[in-house]
Amino acid sequence: MALALTAIGIAAPAMSPLPPNTKAAAPALQSPEQVIRARFAVGYPDIVVSSIGPTPWSNVFEVVTPEGIIYSDASGEYAMSGQIMATASRENLTQTRLSALTRIDFGTLPFKSALKLVKGNGSRKLAVFADPNCPYCRQLEEELQGITDVTVYTFLFPLEEIHPGAGKNALSIWCAADPQAAWTEWMLKHTAPKSASCAEDTLTALNKLGIKLNIVGTPTLFFGDGRRISGLIPQAQLEQELAKVGPT
Repeated sequence: MALALTAIGIAAPAMSPLPPNTKAAAPALQSPEQVIRARFAVGYPDIVVSSIGPTPWSNVFEVVTPEGIIYSDASGEYAMSGQIMATASRENLTQTRLSALTRIDFGTLPFKSALKLVKGNGSRKLAVFADPNCPYCRQLEEELQGITDVTVYTFLFPLEEIHPGAGKNALSIWCAADPQAAWTEWMLKHTAPKSASCAEDTLTALNKLGIKLNIVGTPTLFFGDGRRISGLIPQAQLEQELAKVGPT
């Protein structure tokens, strides 16, 4: 969903004259949330608004939707998609907020359905939903090479509509004698997985789980405290995010 900076226009309703000797009632005061919600309902009726709240940026409000965060002024007349950064700390406040909103119970993930890679003592935990045909997932695997003392659980999540053939490759990797080794060979060495067949139940279940978790792109990462980050992140940031949680 991409919204350019835009005005959400609402036509003023036609007003009927009041009967003689009748005083007009004072209009009820509305909060910014009520105003913004009303504007969006008219300007963008196809967007489901989950919640509206303030941000550290004065007079700018976050509008939370299933697709992400949109920002609006208090009048609801102007809205934009994008990211808010804290200039002093360089913190991506939008990403921090999204991570909090989309946090999961890490321990409930079906780890038996994941590829498992233990590096060093494996004390830190990371789960990745990845597509074998996704170039960003391949780059993430390269970034992970410099990380140690971590256990990486990779959940195969092929996005066939975006990467045709990803489902076939995912199944061949999962059905391999050593699925983790087949994944590594494919992602780092471009060695095609050998054709293999087995039940597709696991991948079908993972697809349903990904939909339930609202995963719309790969890679999607979950850290041991349940925080989510969508998209490729470099080794230095990976290390920082893992350090926030520590051993689990």
